[in-house]
Amino acid sequence: MNYSCSVLLQLWKTEIVMAALQNPPETLRTRKTFTKQEQHQDIAVLINAMKQCRRSKDLEKGRKIHAEAIESGNISNIYVSNTLIDFYAKCGSMNEARSVFDKLQAREVVSWNTLVMGYVRNGQSDLGLDLFSAMLAEGCTPNGRTFVAALKACLGLAENEDGKKIDGKWMKARSLEQVMALHVLAVNYGCELELFVASSLVDVYAKCGALGDARRVFDRMKFRGVVSWTALMLGYIESGESEVAVKLFPGLLAQGCGTDARALVAVLKACTTAAAQEEGTKVGDGKVVKLVLLERGMAIHRKVLRSGTLDIFVLNTLVDLYASCGSMVDAQRVFDTMPRRDAVSWNVLMLGYVQNQEFSAALSVFSLMMQSRDSTPNYLTFVAGLKACGKLMVSETGRRVHAELCRHGLENDAVLAASLVDFYGKSGRMVDAEVVFEATVKRDVVTWTALAVGYCRQGNTKQVLEIFHTMQEKGLQPDGIMFLSILTACSHAGMVNEAKLLFEVMRSKYGVSPDIEHYHCMADLLGRASQVDEAVDVVKTMPFRANVVTWTTVLGACRKLVFDLW
Repeated sequence: MNYSCSVLLQLWKTEIVMAALQNPPETLRTRKTFTKQEQHQDIAVLINAMKQCRRSKDLEKGRKIHAEAIESGNISNIYVSNTLIDFYAKCGSMNEARSVFDKLQAREVVSWNTLVMGYVRNGQSDLGLDLFSAMLAEGCTPNGRTFVAALKACLGLAENEDGKKIDGKWMKARSLEQVMALHVLAVNYGCELELFVASSLVDVYAKCGALGDARRVFDRMKFRGVVSWTALMLGYIESGESEVAVKLFPGLLAQGCGTDARALVAVLKACTTAAAQEEGTKVGDGKVVKLVLLERGMAIHRKVLRSGTLDIFVLNTLVDLYASCGSMVDAQRVFDTMPRRDAVSWNVLMLGYVQNQEFSAALSVFSLMMQSRDSTPNYLTFVAGLKACGKLMVSETGRRVHAELCRHGLENDAVLAASLVDFYGKSGRMVDAEVVFEATVKRDVVTWTALAVGYCRQGNTKQVLEIFHTMQEKGLQPDGIMFLSILTACSHAGMVNEAKLLFEVMRSKYGVSPDIEHYHCMADLLGRASQVDEAVDVVKTMPFRANVVTWTTVLGACRKLVFDLW
């Protein structure tokens, strides 16, 4: 069979590359017998072999190729070294990536960018920013990719920083300071308006709580991709301005840049959050439905169907949205038509039924999930099941849920322990609640409070106060629910002075701001003690608008006073 020289050479190249991928060191050692004019082919073999190792995360084979590159002298080639840095970074071995970088005789911007991004991806954002500073100090000119990597490093720092309230808004001040400095540099180097740099700026400003700055960058962009729109929407959602995020979505559609799963999840999440703020409307069957957000959700759902996006995250968010709007029929319909389901799918449907007071339906879904093989239940699955059992007061079903979670090895989960204590407390089984409580290894405020609430329901004021004092001895800070339990217990026991003192020190000593339920409890307590004038004063001084419960409590106090006088 006759082949031309060019065909033979091509076959030879392919054979060498394929062999290198299977056994790099030996093949590359053989390559050294070829002439210097073919060295670039040697390098191509090395780079292809390294990329294959990177895809398979084969650290050992990559190290052998690295050793062969040193022996053959090809390690001095910048493309080989950059590929090695990227390989080690993708495999999570940043020490080896840094070692290759430090041995470079001449570093180019790609070398710096690769290592900075490596640090970021491996959760070492602070080292990534240090390297960025070193890059500038060495006089290497950054490009758009450099700023994207550095801004992602700031994003990593922001995620680990505790926010502070500044002018009534939560902000990540330290991370924000670094972002602003990077923004100035991006402007100076002419990179600010590059699509990925601008999108990263929008994202990180929003994550730091500086939505004004995020919006200014967004408005200045010459072209806005779906990533930019999504970052801004998520920023508004996280800052509690979900309605603004919902209103951004039509602009995204009008621009014609398309939507992806992340954008759809963002706008659906915005609708879900906004639904919590909408006052519901009672429909024919007595159920409360959030009609405005439900209509918007349906419009987005139609968009999802037209786009053919059957992404599981989008469909799970749709189930959650419909449940939050009070339309469990639509939530169930989406769930039933899902091509595949995971634990989140089952959980959002169950929790939706619980949220809408359809507890029997929630337990039916729980039972179906236990029989299903398409997903493994997690702690939220059992939290939903226990909530439904507690509301229906079905203690035997609750015991079966308890047994099932133990079968899945979740009995030591702190959230589930608190849910079990709460369930047994609601069922009046305080012995069982105590057994679960004593078996809990890590008892947090929620677990202690669940036990106190159980004893409060039993009218055992002594036990509630003992739990309160024990918590303080252990250095645990009581929360609003704990104080509500104590005040309720004091009310039932007629301990007026003790309750007054606790109500006064809630904020001053413990830093817990009284909610409307605490004011109602105090009004009820004073009314029971025939101190109607003081009960009315409590209502007048509360920083909330009085509702039906408020006036019912006051009228109850007045009625008691009339009966006492009679």
